[in-house]
Amino acid sequence: MSPALSHINERLVDFEGKALLYFGGCDYFRLSSHLEVLGRLNSSIQQTGHVSVGASRNTTGNHKVFETLETELATFLDGESAVLTGAGYLANLSLAQFFREHASHLIIDSMAHSSLKDAARLSGIPIHSYQHRNAKAASEICNTLKVPSRCFLLTDGVFGLDGTVAPLSDLHTSLSEKIGFVIDDAHGFGVMGVRGKGTGSEIDWGERNIIRTISLAKALGCHGGAVVGGHRVIEAVKSKSPVWSGHTPFPVGLGEACSAGLKVLIEDQERHQRLKDNLSVMDGLLRQSKELPGVKLSFPVFSFAGDRMKDPDKRAEIEHTFIQHGVYPSIVRYPGISEGFLIRLAISSEHQPEDLNILKMALTEVNEAVGLRSFYLADQH
Repeated sequence: MSPALSHINERLVDFEGKALLYFGGCDYFRLSSHLEVLGRLNSSIQQTGHVSVGASRNTTGNHKVFETLETELATFLDGESAVLTGAGYLANLSLAQFFREHASHLIIDSMAHSSLKDAARLSGIPIHSYQHRNAKAASEICNTLKVPSRCFLLTDGVFGLDGTVAPLSDLHTSLSEKIGFVIDDAHGFGVMGVRGKGTGSEIDWGERNIIRTISLAKALGCHGGAVVGGHRVIEAVKSKSPVWSGHTPFPVGLGEACSAGLKVLIEDQERHQRLKDNLSVMDGLLRQSKELPGVKLSFPVFSFAGDRMKDPDKRAEIEHTFIQHGVYPSIVRYPGISEGFLIRLAISSEHQPEDLNILKMALTEVNEAVGLRSFYLADQH
């Protein structure tokens, strides 16, 4: 478990009494502290007088706020319909029963998020894993399957541990249009595509069945998740999924906050531009550095690994170096990753250029002390 943190503002956290620059997490636009988002949350609690609806939406826990937010999300993402879930992880799990009844085979990226893998296993139908981000490998598997209309390909839109993007265009052109896609766009939603409509939103999907699962805890800075897709898919989740029908939704106030966050996301295009500008600045700093290993930035997340990071004393040295530079040591341990500990960093729209320079200097000193290499999920095979 990571150390307890308290946020000071959009850039700083309090860590053991020290104000440190924060490059962790996934709050890419820092909407978790936006005044409009906080205002909607507070006013909702005051008006309703309660926090939880206390029951599943299939019984007595439904609320018009949830239905309004579902309509807003479906409209923004150009989907026919949407259904909310209590957490982003549950969005994928809620599809398991749909797979069981409407699919014969699932084709999944070998490094897909664990929630996609769990949903596939929970469905109980045959699973075929293809080499990470390799459209040709996925196509070869698909060509061996006899009923493409009952097959679904499952992949992250953006892989949140290293910031790489799924080759959705290549997958679309190389696979039969009868094969449905499930895109876990937890990280891409709000950040990728025109106006933040998500990974692959610029692709003309034709007649392909596209199902998106998203997290409301990243770009929107709130909580919860959603499945966005055709009416048939969403109705199947609502009527057949034991995961969906059996869990209590997130508080109504968070639904109001999510709605406010989505409004800011759509209207505040300057915030989108600031994120793009910061990504460009960080990319330039890393490319110009002769000391740091090369990193390709296509998303505001990047990671470093190092053999000596497994040593507790070396990790302590890394933490000390970051803190000396005024940067929170964003060292994470992710289940299923052979590297063990990673330095995972995320750029936000609200970081300042000087913050990025400080981060670069801290990384340079850490590299001199322990040696770093760029981390990519593709290297985990």
